[in-house]
Amino acid sequence: MEVKEAIEHCDEIIKKMDNCDCRKEHEELKEFLEELQEYEDTGLTPEQIRELKERDTAKAPIDIEDNYGFFVCPSCGNSIYASDDFESHKFCLNCGQRIRWEE
Repeated sequence: MEVKEAIEHCDEIIKKMDNCDCRKEHEELKEFLEELQEYEDTGLTPEQIRELKERDTAKAPIDIEDNYGFFVCPSCGNSIYASDDFESHKFCLNCGQRIRWEE
């Protein structure tokens, strides 16, 4: 059964079972299935979604070399040259990790 079919099945149960304990359970199940459908519509795997979420969570650089204009990405470990001020670099140029400059 596809997710869309499961949602439709939940709708049928909800409509038929007006005063039944299982109605509430099917309403909750329908909400979970609709959320799952949103993820499936992206075409991404759950692992890919977790990776994107992790990469979008701002992390402080692990090493900043003020004298040479470099900082090190906390995710990929690459040194990034910052020709201007460090704070203008919101993301790692190599892996896309969001960078957090303030404490």
